Amino acid sequence: MAASGQAYASVPWYRRPSFPYIEHLPSDLSSIVAQAPFPRKCLAATIGCAILARLKVTADTTRLAAFDLASAVGWATIGAAVIAALGIIVALATLIAQGRQVRFSATLDSLWRFDDQLHGQEMRGIRLAAAKALKQRKDIPEIVDVLNFFEMLGLIFRKGGIDKDAALSNFGYWVRGYWYACRDRIASDRKKDPTAWEEYERLKTALEEMDAKRSRKFRAVYPSTAGPMWAEEIKEFLNDELKLKV
Repeated sequence: MAASGQAYASVPWYRRPSFPYIEHLPSDLSSIVAQAPFPRKCLAATIGCAILARLKVTADTTRLAAFDLASAVGWATIGAAVIAALGIIVALATLIAQGRQVRFSATLDSLWRFDDQLHGQEMRGIRLAAAKALKQRKDIPEIVDVLNFFEMLGLIFRKGGIDKDAALSNFGYWVRGYWYACRDRIASDRKKDPTAWEEYERLKTALEEMDAKRSRKFRAVYPSTAGPMWAEEIKEFLNDELKLKV
């Protein structure tokens, strides 16, 4: 072994075989390989490089596996968040649809309740008595009963408890007729209380505005009835109410 080492040392430096793998080895392993005799040096360098290459591949594989695992976890988290968000959206849409259905049912119920009351036997008797008194310019409790009916209808209308178009179609004629037929009584009550019959007035104004808008859009089909009623119109309205059957 010593002879081999001496023989290697006696070879000129420019003819000595180079070992580029040595520089890739750790410092402690490189020093050991550099001090080894020629044959061992080649073997040691080859083994060292093979070990380092294996270690590098193992390290890269570990990092890749860690990256793939982290990426998978991230995508799984995003997917779970998206599914949860979609679930919330679907739940909200369902609640909104149910709310609209409940509200529609409630408004429809209020509509029929007020319609039945207005055309019921008891209210027909009240309207008949009020129409007779108004035509004779008398003041009787039935007039207040009629005003109270439309005051409550106006409150429910303002709160959104009755569909606007349905209110115009089902009650617009009587809302407008009794407002102008009772205007003297309304003016008298407002001398005592300026807020008297405010809900009724809001209802009358809103329905008149809707009627004017509809008349502008469908002028040939729906002639406008918006605006104050003249004395002759009030008389015709009261005459129609006097035809009620009790």
